[in-house]
Amino acid sequence: MRELLRNLAVLSPLAVTTLIASVIQGKALAELLGPEGSGRFFLAAAFFSLATTLAAVGIHSAMTKLVSEFRGAQQFSLLWDSVHLGLLTVTATSALLIAVSAVFSEQLGELFLGGLEPSADRRFIVLVSAIAMVPASWGLVMLGFLRGLGRVRVYAVAGSLMAVLTVVTVVGGAAWGGFRGAFLGAVAAQSLSVVVLGLAAVRNAPRRRSPRRIFTSTAAKLESRVLFFGLLAVVAALAGSLGHTASRSYLASTLDLRAVGFFAAAWSITNRLPTLLYQTFSVHLVPTISSLGKDWRRISDEQNNALRLSLLAATPVLAVAIVATPLVIHILLSSEFLPMSDLLRVMLFGELLSLVYWATGIALYPSGRPLASAICEWSWWLLFGLGLLVLTQSSGLLGAGYAYAGSYGVMATAIYMAERRRGHLRWTRSNVRLLALSVGTLFVVTTVSAAASGSTMILILMLAAVLSAWPFLGLTAKERVRLHTALRRRAAR
Repeated sequence: MRELLRNLAVLSPLAVTTLIASVIQGKALAELLGPEGSGRFFLAAAFFSLATTLAAVGIHSAMTKLVSEFRGAQQFSLLWDSVHLGLLTVTATSALLIAVSAVFSEQLGELFLGGLEPSADRRFIVLVSAIAMVPASWGLVMLGFLRGLGRVRVYAVAGSLMAVLTVVTVVGGAAWGGFRGAFLGAVAAQSLSVVVLGLAAVRNAPRRRSPRRIFTSTAAKLESRVLFFGLLAVVAALAGSLGHTASRSYLASTLDLRAVGFFAAAWSITNRLPTLLYQTFSVHLVPTISSLGKDWRRISDEQNNALRLSLLAATPVLAVAIVATPLVIHILLSSEFLPMSDLLRVMLFGELLSLVYWATGIALYPSGRPLASAICEWSWWLLFGLGLLVLTQSSGLLGAGYAYAGSYGVMATAIYMAERRRGHLRWTRSNVRLLALSVGTLFVVTTVSAAASGSTMILILMLAAVLSAWPFLGLTAKERVRLHTALRRRAAR
């Protein structure tokens, strides 16, 4: 727990920078593009994410796992060989995908961007994505390499630079050329990531201690490991990339681009806190779990620590956001997005369940079970897609929120039951209590906020009760004593 907290402290500047950058970008896009223009941008961004996911073939995830293993075993030559093989692999797959994009640009546009008109916009998105595929996939390889090195402070600095670069290029592009300019800015930032992340990795990686062996039998075995973990990682990542594209295309065709803008904006807001926690914790957890092998007791301890810290931090923040939903929309977006208030509340509640799902399944890939990780990702997206098809028919866009929250609840429960049956994971008694308390608290807050949205006094009193009681209800007696001691020491300084 102490090491995790120490790494969280080191990564806090990255978390703050990323949060501020995402707020600025979301606000600027909402003001400059409006709901429909935002819908166009998010459709384009989803397609580019799909293209880079295919081009990178999951090598970035394989890099993190394999580099962590080789670093721990002091096998530095294998560490560098992994990078060379990863770059060669993604270059080859990118070249193949560029050829496919050139030949079938019209068909790809109709298949993945069918709700977007005119057709010239579809061709533009496909062409730009193809051009940027190689540098963007190289950047993902260097990202995985840097994470596997375990240099948390270096990762924090590089990540902060990337967050600033992205918001500058996206907002500048939107001001210059509308949704097309914003998309070009997003693509440019991803392409330039190879420079920022590559320099950080090269300057801080251990030096090679043996001659290059990139065409030896050892390298062939290494390439098979890279491809094994990479291909299964891309199978998992494809679920998200295809899911984003398909769900937004479905909303565009059955509702309209305005609905896509609402849904994508709600997704962007609700994912900010969990994504910060995922990214921050994963920098510590993925390399650590990779190095633990099959020591399930220690792996379970890491997962319990991650779940506890996530729930303690996220529950009060999500409660505030749910109660203050109209204010959040005004601040982060614009008044044009107020019709999505109920959707945002439901999805914020779903984010608490997403944290449970993440903590439950975080050990699958790094513990050597990439196939199980891929199955879980596809299962979530298929469950969400089914819910989207059914619930939007009866509840409109709000049905997407119900499908979102429900899918996380079902999948978190299913994975935990499977892991517990195998003896791989068991939540501590204090975590079970905290989990029930967090879910119950946010359910009440969400229900009351939706019913009493016009009564400011009731909402303020409810929120005050939650925030004042949370330190006493959420923390154990030992944790309260430790927190009190730490605060006294800080005050004494």
